[in-house]
Amino acid sequence: MPLAVPPTVKRIEIPYLAYPLTAAIHTDPTRIRVVCFGRRGGKSLMALNEGFCMSLDAYRKGVMRPRGVIAAPTNDMLRENWWTANTILKQAIHQSVISEHRLDLGPFGQIDFKSTEAQGGAGRGAGYDWAVLDEASQIPHAAWEADLRPALSDKFGRALIISTPKGLNWFYDLYRMGQEGDPAIKSWHASTMDCWRS
Repeated sequence: MPLAVPPTVKRIEIPYLAYPLTAAIHTDPTRIRVVCFGRRGGKSLMALNEGFCMSLDAYRKGVMRPRGVIAAPTNDMLRENWWTANTILKQAIHQSVISEHRLDLGPFGQIDFKSTEAQGGAGRGAGYDWAVLDEASQIPHAAWEADLRPALSDKFGRALIISTPKGLNWFYDLYRMGQEGDPAIKSWHASTMDCWRS
């Protein structure tokens, strides 16, 4: 997917094509977007690309070196997101720091990759311009409420929260709020088949 970037920065090509359902999510301006898709529906790939787009948007609004975080419930999922991001964002990456699971995107800032299994919290000690929570239904509520949400608050950062459904937990509550007209939250739902048919 070609992205228009400032003229002083080389054009970046990302091997990703949004389909109608995900395009609606990418273009929606709501601060907290909640996506409930079936397994293998392409939500993680969509979210990694949207993370980069949120960095680009923040840069265009004058944020110097925006900072984002991609959080996952397990170390295994963190590593999967890390390697996928290194592949699809290859042209935008200035430095990949594997020991810290961090991508330096030059003028577009950095992306931290955090597991909620890790000690010390997924968002403690940092302020973020945006966050992606992958498989959020498996992330403890405290990791969102006590770590990641406060890390977004001082910069009024955006969040994309994606998951397959797993019971009536905090992810379900956020999804429902997005369906019931909360102005800060919007949510989408699709089965795996609907995702690939769109």
